[in-house]
Order: sequence, then structure tokens, then C-alpha cells
Amino acid sequence: MSVTARAFWGAIALAAITGVASSAAHAQTKQEFNWCIGEGNPTPAQKITGCTAVIQAGKLKGKRLAFTFSNRGVAYYERGEYDRAIQDFEQAIALNPKYALAFNNRCAAYHDKGEYDRAIQDCNQALKLNPKYADAFFNRGLSFQGKSQYDRAIQDYNQAIKFDPKYADALFNRGNTYQVKGQYDRAIQNYDQAIKLNPNHAGAYYNRSLAKKQKGDQAGAEADLAAARKINPNIGR
Repeated sequence: MSVTARAFWGAIALAAITGVASSAAHAQTKQEFNWCIGEGNPTPAQKITGCTAVIQAGKLKGKRLAFTFSNRGVAYYERGEYDRAIQDFEQAIALNPKYALAFNNRCAAYHDKGEYDRAIQDCNQALKLNPKYADAFFNRGLSFQGKSQYDRAIQDYNQAIKFDPKYADALFNRGNTYQVKGQYDRAIQNYDQAIKLNPNHAGAYYNRSLAKKQKGDQAGAEADLAAARKINPNIGR
């Protein structure tokens, strides 16, 4: 695994379409509605089917319809269909211009398209609407990292961790950024914390092994590599 930013679908959350199950379910099947709100661990294809049915039923307006478009956008994002995801997030924002989640989600999609400046603009807006939004700080940090603006990235990871002290992926990515800067001790400290929060974080073990190798700790590097491959046998191959 490289020491650059990871994919971050976990920062995109399904929004609950609260208060519409009874009124909207008759317009589409109950199963489709549940797929749209993520009940029962549906596949991305099922989420798209469910949310499309809810949208086409024509029963929802305003913020509730925005939730539905955002949820469908998440499913397209999970499938790697970033342009279609962006279209749905745009619909959500048009329906609810103060919808911080939709701006954050569009930030994520633009990031994965490599359009870092557009991603940063959307995360800026998400943070304007919600100044304590840890995921938006995290996603913006990823885009600054993608632009090789490492100090700016670290500042955003610091904020993500401030507002969510158990944010293992923010610690992981802050460690990655320190590693790129050649600050291996600080990188290792961040990987230590990420592993403490998530003992199954293969990436943190693997990248810690790289940092230890750079410091000449061959035994420590080999131990971390073994731990990483116990979790993910294919990592770094």
C-alpha cells in the first residue's frame, strides 16, 4: 500500500429519510424503500433501485427528496460512478442548499475523480454550514494531500481528529502525510494511535512497517508487515 490517500467511502453516510415510511411506502414497495435508506445491508445496485423508485413515486419534496437523491448518489459513488453520483448530489443541493452532507459527498466524488480544487470548494462549503464536520475536514485534507500541500492536509486531519478523537482513518492519513514529509517518528506515532483504535487496520500496520524500515528498524518492519498480511494477505504485493 502506498503512503498516499486512501479511498474514503466511509465518509459518505446514508441519510435517513425520516418520517416518510408510512406515507411513501405505498407508492413503491416496502423493500425498495428499505433499500434506499440502507436497511438490511443492500448492495449499491439495490440502493439505486430503491431510491429511484422513491424518487419516481413523486411523494417527496424539499429536504426529504434531497435525502433520497443524496442516498442514491452514495450508491453510485460506491460503484465508482462518480459523474452520476455528482449529478445526484447536485440535485440534493438544489433542493436543500444548506445540506452539508451533500456538499461533503460531492467533495468526496470530486476527490476520487482527481479534481482536487473542486473537491476543496465543496468541503469548504460543507464546513461553512457545519464548522465541526470531522468528515469534511478529513475529505478536504485528502484533497490537499493529493495536491501535495502536506501542511494544509495535516491541519485538516488535526481538525478532524479534534472533532472526532476516535477517527482512525484521519490518524492513518496524518501518518501517511508525515511519512511523505520524511518525519518517520511522527508517522509511527499516528499509526500507533490508528492501530489502537482499529486493531484490524492493515494499512496502518503496513505503512508503519515502511516507516520503521526507513528508520533502520528491520525487525520491527518485518513484524508489522507480518501483522498487516495476517489481516490482508495481499497488501503490498
